[in-house]
Amino acid sequence: MTSYLGGSLGQMISENINQRSAIDSLANLVAIVDHTLYEIKNRGDSKHPLANVKGIYLLADEYDAFSNEYMDPHNSQPWAESDASSLVKDFWATVKGVVRLPYGIQECFITGISPLSLADNTSGFNIAVNMSFKKEVAGLCGLSRADVEGALERICKSKADVERHLDKLTRYANGYHFSRYEKSEPVFNTDTSLEYLQAVLTDEHFDIANPPNSEVSQRFLEIAASSPGAVTYIQRALTPSPDRATPYSLIPYSDLVDRFSLVDLQSRALGDVTETAFCTLLLYFGAFTFDKENPSKFLTIPNHIVAKRFGTTILHRFKLLSSMQNAVKFLALRGDIIATLAGYQELMAARDIKQSGYSMTEQQHRDSFHIAILENPALDPQVEYQVTKPGRGPGQVDLLIASPDHWVVIEWKTIQIEFLDVGDSLTWGKKAEAISKLGVNGILKLKFNRWEKFRKGTIGSWIRNDVRAQLKSYVQSPEIRELAQNRKFRAHLVLVVGSRKILVWEMDTNGDWIGLPVLAEKML
Repeated sequence: MTSYLGGSLGQMISENINQRSAIDSLANLVAIVDHTLYEIKNRGDSKHPLANVKGIYLLADEYDAFSNEYMDPHNSQPWAESDASSLVKDFWATVKGVVRLPYGIQECFITGISPLSLADNTSGFNIAVNMSFKKEVAGLCGLSRADVEGALERICKSKADVERHLDKLTRYANGYHFSRYEKSEPVFNTDTSLEYLQAVLTDEHFDIANPPNSEVSQRFLEIAASSPGAVTYIQRALTPSPDRATPYSLIPYSDLVDRFSLVDLQSRALGDVTETAFCTLLLYFGAFTFDKENPSKFLTIPNHIVAKRFGTTILHRFKLLSSMQNAVKFLALRGDIIATLAGYQELMAARDIKQSGYSMTEQQHRDSFHIAILENPALDPQVEYQVTKPGRGPGQVDLLIASPDHWVVIEWKTIQIEFLDVGDSLTWGKKAEAISKLGVNGILKLKFNRWEKFRKGTIGSWIRNDVRAQLKSYVQSPEIRELAQNRKFRAHLVLVVGSRKILVWEMDTNGDWIGLPVLAEKML
């Protein structure tokens, strides 16, 4: 090929490659190709080996692999001020310049994780078309079911083995749907699937629940878990669908962001979270995928690996992973809910720092506790209990937890910070800070403010006059009494106060309080 371009390889390198500037070298080489092809076509030399060559096709694979390591939603300066950032921007500016040449770069194919770095790094390279979610290319991003099943049929000894391995791969590595507007077959993650198939072939153990090549980068997981809004959003997605037909909830969306930069990420996607920006971010980084049945309206978590890694990262971010593993074991053994509630209290206090968090309802707190702690995928090996969350019908308890030896009934109540008399002139943050300093007696003496229409007096009097009777009616219901005959029984009022404190009061089978209420807090 070098002979067609005007000399030997050594000569071309010495004359056109600038050892100190890769950018200049790229521009020089493209110019040589353009000039050579122009002369061939201008002469009308149809027999020349390069006569049918149209120009250069550039493939930039994993273009954002390096810059993603700099991604920080709280500080975009490290990447913006780095030498690497300047080099990458110069590269793309050069590419755009030589695209204009008649026989320069004719097509540029860019692959990577997201358009995030594209906006930051390519600057003026605004001639690209995002093909990520086109049906025509959806199958390029993974293996089809036929691919995986065909490979298993060749390496497995029986049909039963094929089905067993296929079921496991479907749970852990399948579920990716990349077509936004039309249904298409979900694909399997290529790396995880190939590693698993290799292990089957060589009869080696492969822990598919914890593959070395994560579907979602650890860096992104840590960033997502650092955002209170992001944690709430991910928890919502981790919740099983109401009808239990799918393991994860569908997340509605109406639009996606085509491009956004690290600065946008800092101010929008993980600061004051906008659903559009954050949906887009989660989608591109593999945390979400389009719903296979209604891709233009819903997103969902693709598989159990992604769910487990998010669950683990959220608990790890708030330093709860180890304590929660022990807490759920304790819950299973003794029916003791305090330690798990203490874990949720820590997560809640770190997560709920904006008005939307302070205004969470009792149903939202119950569901959040349900998925963040009790059904966190990270805790699967330790979970030995079942959770029933009845619908919002009359006379139904909020959570019923069954362990091998215990039934635990939980009635959730929530008092939002806006309905508490903690100083009208204080900001939401200052009110939360004031509540976080209160002990049990201080919580019980807190008054409802004048805007609260239905609850009057103090929290303590409200519990005595209203809440006790409600929980007692549940405890003494025929259904609960029947459950209590074959296992040890515990019932609790769980009261979330201002998204900062969780007051717990246990009730016996006669409907009487056991001892005094306590606060669910981490023991120092």
